[in-house]
Amino acid sequence: MPSTKDILEIILITYNRSEKLEATFRQIFAEDSPIRDFDIKILNNHSTDNTARLVERYQERFPNLTHTVHKRNIGGNANIARAFEVSSKKYVWILSDDDEYDWTHWDEIEYGLEHDYDAVLTERKIEFPADNPTPYILNTMAFLPSTIYKTEILTTEVMTSISANIMYSFPHLAVACALINNNKRIYVPEHKVVEQTIFSGISIKSDSQDLHHRIRNVNLLSGYINSYQMIADKKLRKQCCDVLCLGKPFCFSMKAFLSSDGYYSYNLCDVFLGLSPSQRLVLLRLLACKTMENLVSFRNDGDRKVLRILRWKIPLWRRSGYRRRELQVELGESCKEAVRLADSSNLSGQKEVSS
Repeated sequence: MPSTKDILEIILITYNRSEKLEATFRQIFAEDSPIRDFDIKILNNHSTDNTARLVERYQERFPNLTHTVHKRNIGGNANIARAFEVSSKKYVWILSDDDEYDWTHWDEIEYGLEHDYDAVLTERKIEFPADNPTPYILNTMAFLPSTIYKTEILTTEVMTSISANIMYSFPHLAVACALINNNKRIYVPEHKVVEQTIFSGISIKSDSQDLHHRIRNVNLLSGYINSYQMIADKKLRKQCCDVLCLGKPFCFSMKAFLSSDGYYSYNLCDVFLGLSPSQRLVLLRLLACKTMENLVSFRNDGDRKVLRILRWKIPLWRRSGYRRRELQVELGESCKEAVRLADSSNLSGQKEVSS
């Protein structure tokens, strides 16, 4: 039987984060790392910092480390697609340059690979329900290094879907959905070996006018829902949308979406069209409430409550709290004045007695 080293290829994507990359190198090339002598390929997205020198320094000690520098920066998500394209062994594990690793239970990963599973999870955030784990597994697989994939799933159709899904930030979910659609076996170990360390929020905006407007206004929840359209089973699609934010109800995820530039029309349409009829009703209700808040609201304007309708303000009543504070100030000033007058009166009386 081939060893794990013979069947697993590791590809690490990076761009201009040499400090984080070095921290990652210290973990994967540590003395206790089970993958330190595996074939490890760096896909350098035309970094302009110290990345190339760092990789060269490690190559002197680890000849199994190879380095590909792109002639041009092709974009982070396109670099994920490139990693799948150049993978050559039975399994591929695509890593980021900013995560943390715990090799204690690597033997569980080896078990999944040695028993010919089509995918092996390396991370999970919560316990999956035993009665229906698939939506939670797919959500977990949105984190790129969370899954080791068998490369035979990378057909022409899947590679095309990977390229198409670059715009929605999750090209690798095309592979995950293909696994589900084809009833492939996914091994879920009891313990994780990788942990995501950075989450920048669900809205990732760019100011560059040279970028396609859809990419300039990326919303990760919209990206999830667009990606889930590749799932053939409509019921499973709905279940996946129900757990967009793990451990939170669907209503919570839609509130988060609307509060993070969800009004960008393309994202809003993508989300709406990707939901089930009942989920659309939830989104419409929240959207109506949010719109009413923007059109009509009660606001504080100085010492008054104001009804705001679009740009118009209608004063309603004086805020009692403000009046109480004013009275306290007035009373305080009156007391100070009384004390001052009393002091001056006493002082004049003392002068008369002494004279």
